[in-house]
Amino acid sequence: MSSQPNSSIAHGLGLLAHIALAGKAVGCRPLAREVGMNAVRCNRLLKSLAMAGYLEQDQRRRYRPGPAFQVLAAAALHGSPLLRQGTPLLQKLALESGYTVALGIVWDTRVVYLWHGGQVGASAPYPAEDSSIGRLFADPSAQSASVIHHNHRSLAVPLPDSSAMGLALTHIPLDAALPPLRHLLHQYAKRFSELNHE
Repeated sequence: MSSQPNSSIAHGLGLLAHIALAGKAVGCRPLAREVGMNAVRCNRLLKSLAMAGYLEQDQRRRYRPGPAFQVLAAAALHGSPLLRQGTPLLQKLALESGYTVALGIVWDTRVVYLWHGGQVGASAPYPAEDSSIGRLFADPSAQSASVIHHNHRSLAVPLPDSSAMGLALTHIPLDAALPPLRHLLHQYAKRFSELNHE
């Protein structure tokens, strides 16, 4: 019996994530080009996902998330032990700092927010280059990253032992002192990360 990983499952899940993050129905050929996959293989994987209910096609035969995907998305967010146990900690950070709290994961060229402004999965995927969490992981040695958004800034730190997850504060006034906030974020990031090992 082989213990080799099944690349079809990994590629299928990757396609599913691309379609979910696109925010609109996507055709097979454009999607195959975007992910660098043979169109025939891409089509076969998309049809398999559609047959299982994870995708569905619109009138122009483009793919969008199907009912099984919606169930999986809700179960993943609301059934996540990390988010369930971490929610009180994120709420406490918001109260202690006085700013909006975000917990995000960098995926491809976007940041996907698991928590933003007090809600689970409340924010649409955001371009990584415009996000403090995204900028954080552009430099693997960075211990924090800050981005100015018009009249305020965001500040992010990585979660220990994570290669893609960061904790951030946003809506910080431009004249606010960052060192105390950076220290606070590192404290909470450590505590949040410890939940993953319990």
